[in-house]
Amino acid sequence: MRPLNGLGKFRTNGASNMNLGVFHEQILYKDGTNSGFTGNGLFADGFSYADPDTSGYSCNDKEYYDALMKKAEERAKISFDMKNYNVITNNFQDYVDEVINQYYNVLADQNRHER
Repeated sequence: MRPLNGLGKFRTNGASNMNLGVFHEQILYKDGTNSGFTGNGLFADGFSYADPDTSGYSCNDKEYYDALMKKAEERAKISFDMKNYNVITNNFQDYVDEVINQYYNVLADQNRHER
C-alpha cells in the first residue's frame, strides 16, 4: 500500500476493514511486476518494487506465491466488477481483497489435486 497521489505521505491504516482507507493498494510481485485497479481498469504502477523508501509502497507481513497469485488475478478478472470503479463501493482495495480471496481458492484447488 502507498499514500494516495496528491496527499503527500498521509494515509490511514485501513483498520476499519471496510476498504475505505486513505491509501492505494497494489499487488507487487517478486519479479518486479505489479498490478492494481482504478477507474481506468487494471494498470501497472510504472516501477519495479524493490525498496519501500523509493517506491512509496509498504508491504504487509503476509507473503504469497507469485505463480498462484497470478492465477488468482486471472480468476479475479472474471469474478470482480472490472467496469464500474467506485471509490466507495468498488475500489482498488476491493480488487486486492478479491484477488486474495481467489488466491485461497486457487490454493485449495491445488491442494485437492495433490491428494
